[in-house]
Amino acid sequence: MRNPTSRLLLAATLAALSTSACAQNNSRAERFAQAMQERFTTADTNRDGRISRDEASAGMPRVAERFDALDTDSDGQLSRDELRAAAQQMRAQRGR
Repeated sequence: MRNPTSRLLLAATLAALSTSACAQNNSRAERFAQAMQERFTTADTNRDGRISRDEASAGMPRVAERFDALDTDSDGQLSRDELRAAAQQMRAQRGR
């Protein structure tokens, strides 16, 4: 591929694909964040802004399974920040 036009076209195509992939990842992350927000709000039956172990068991069973590990301040409640931090840590472990 010695033709400068071909190289430029290839570079532009790769850049477009890369941008598209980043947009899809951001969109996926945004959809995940929105879904988590909705699940949190639904599970928070007493509307105190935190999820108790009982609320997690009833509304977020997968969260309930890991409740103690997610409850980083050991107060018996999960905050949005604790769940957000756990999600970020899981994404980092997956390399995303």
